[in-house]
Amino acid sequence: MLIDEAKAGKLAVTKDDFSRLPFSEAAERFLGDRIPHLAPRSIQTERERGKPINKALGDVVVWHMTAGQVAAYIRERKTAGRSNATINRELDIIRGVLKRATRWQHFSAEIHPLPVRQNIGRALTYEEKVKLLRRAGTCPEWQTVACAARLALNTTMRGCEINEMRWRDVDMIGHSLAIRKSKMEAGERVIPLNADA
Repeated sequence: MLIDEAKAGKLAVTKDDFSRLPFSEAAERFLGDRIPHLAPRSIQTERERGKPINKALGDVVVWHMTAGQVAAYIRERKTAGRSNATINRELDIIRGVLKRATRWQHFSAEIHPLPVRQNIGRALTYEEKVKLLRRAGTCPEWQTVACAARLALNTTMRGCEINEMRWRDVDMIGHSLAIRKSKMEAGERVIPLNADA
């Protein structure tokens, strides 16, 4: 078996220190390498995603991990009621660690992302928008909701961008809004505001 893998180019030349680490330490090192490229919120999210993996596989030495262990992890997460999208994001961490350890080639034939519905939803009709704004405006305690809905309907802002928005970001004279913090660097932009916004 090892000879066949060597002929196919699937054997790592040497076992480096990374592959000898327990998975939890390797995952932390992998994340540390990625931190310069991630937003603070993404770093926090990656750490949260790593918790269930570390609970199940954290003590396993990366070099000794098997496709069967990863498949068992996937089954456990499905049994626990986790969505395919959530499990796929966790698999991204496992895959990244295994690639860094030059071990992924032993898993790639057996471990694949789970199917995810590509339902992007639909735009609200004019009547639905009016109904939403009317409903949000009926209760004084919902003023924030009404403002957020109005911004969402009249700009290209994401929910996280609306949450991070501050009054200092609004230029009332120039009728624009500066997005200073976004999911991605390209999302930092200035949005012209129409009369409703």
